[in-house]
Amino acid sequence: MSVSSKTQATVRQQYLQRLGIVQYVPKQSVGQLVEEVSQEQVSTEIQAEESAGATAILTAMVDADTKRQSAEKERVAEQPSITLAFAMWQAADELLICTAVDDQLPDQQQVTLLNNIVAAITSQPSRLPQFEVINWPPHANMQGDEAEIREYLSTLIMARVDALSTKTLLVLGEGARQWLLNAEQNAQAVDGIVAMTDSLAALIVPSLQEMLDNPKCKRSTWDILRHHFKLSS
Repeated sequence: MSVSSKTQATVRQQYLQRLGIVQYVPKQSVGQLVEEVSQEQVSTEIQAEESAGATAILTAMVDADTKRQSAEKERVAEQPSITLAFAMWQAADELLICTAVDDQLPDQQQVTLLNNIVAAITSQPSRLPQFEVINWPPHANMQGDEAEIREYLSTLIMARVDALSTKTLLVLGEGARQWLLNAEQNAQAVDGIVAMTDSLAALIVPSLQEMLDNPKCKRSTWDILRHHFKLSS
């Protein structure tokens, strides 16, 4: 007897019993019928268990994914929002200058001081181009941690350096130093000078405002510039 025929016979037998109709079953078939009913009950139980197990696994996967997404949203929400601004001058092909901007852009007094510094370096009158402001984040909906910010700034600066064969990056102030130089470069700096690449040196000097407020900062800046550019006193 095929599985379908067995099932049909069993169902028919159950219906007849519910109707109170006693159906004659040969003795030799009674044991076989009981066995078939038992097998079908076991099969039904196994299917139910498998279905329940699959449902439990799917539920667990959905719960895990929901928790992961929730944790990711919380991580992004808790990540502090960092905003930065830098003023950058390409004083010459060989010289790039950068300073961090806090509340105000460089004023005329600071720009005049920087013009004098560049003139002393080049030994000729200097007129700096208008500075360019570099912001982080570059787009309002963009976020990033410290590593991503440093990577962004490094990529931007090195693109300019490579385009003009710039040899010197003048880093004005601690704010610019913090973001433009990594920990290893800061540790390797000697007397305010560090090699960023084989062809690019960074000169780390006080900020323009520090030089205006404290004449000693002007002197330390001049010592670094004189040593790097081989200038006379």
